[in-house]
Amino acid sequence: MRIYAVIDEIWAGKTWSEENITAFANANGISLSHLIIVRVEGDAEVSDPGDAAGELESLCSDADMVIFPGSDAGRQMAVTLGARTEGTFMTDVIEADPEAATASKKVFAGNLIADYRLSEKPWCISADRSFGETSELAGQTDIEIRLDKESNHGSRFHDRIVTEETSAEGLKNAKFIVAAGQGLGRAAAVQKVIDVAEAAGAQAGASRPVVMNGWAPMNSLIGVSGAITSADVCITAGASGAPAFFAGINRSTTIIAINSDENAPVMARSDLAVTGDAEEIMTALGRLIEGEQDE
Repeated sequence: MRIYAVIDEIWAGKTWSEENITAFANANGISLSHLIIVRVEGDAEVSDPGDAAGELESLCSDADMVIFPGSDAGRQMAVTLGARTEGTFMTDVIEADPEAATASKKVFAGNLIADYRLSEKPWCISADRSFGETSELAGQTDIEIRLDKESNHGSRFHDRIVTEETSAEGLKNAKFIVAAGQGLGRAAAVQKVIDVAEAAGAQAGASRPVVMNGWAPMNSLIGVSGAITSADVCITAGASGAPAFFAGINRSTTIIAINSDENAPVMARSDLAVTGDAEEIMTALGRLIEGEQDE
């Protein structure tokens, strides 16, 4: 059984990350001596959790389980790596049994504990944030990854342009939002929504399924467990309008919904409903914006 533990020294901080994973391993009977420790280092200004997931994709190809700290970045890395490797991902895990291939987490506002069977490997999980104690790793490092613009260890991201990500707080105060929903069906379509939002001067948001699929960053989450917005204008693309998501956009002055299903709940609750393929409509909108900018 090969179990990797990722120590985040960029976004979560070395001490907290070590304590969180140490406590999680001890509580679940996972021997620290059997963990393969991967330390992720770098500059937060030029790196993001997506970079780390890209590096880990090949590094952990032989892993049975990869444990991430219970930080926002840890959750994002777990989801992104699981999606990249077509493995199984789960966040905020309180119990894990690698031998039995099971994991548990709190649900319904922490009132119940749900047990899940882990399927395709690698199992990419983030520990619940509540774990914490004095670290017993004593600086142990088996593998080190350093993320930066000058990276020369094969990262597909090292030539990319680094931009500041929108925070959940930024979404909360945004006046113009374009939000991607699960109905878009694929990462490329979600990226199109993000690109259109940027071109239009809006902030990009996403529903929980989109974030959990690794198609958008964790800090773009809109809804009960993410940002509750009060935008002047909110455009949703491919979002069905589930109650948890709609609670995040309900305070918007004007809601424009784009969905191929005219009976989707969001269509009846929006100020303007557009029935059609959301990806095609967003592509056309992007071309229109580009044409106006060229003029």
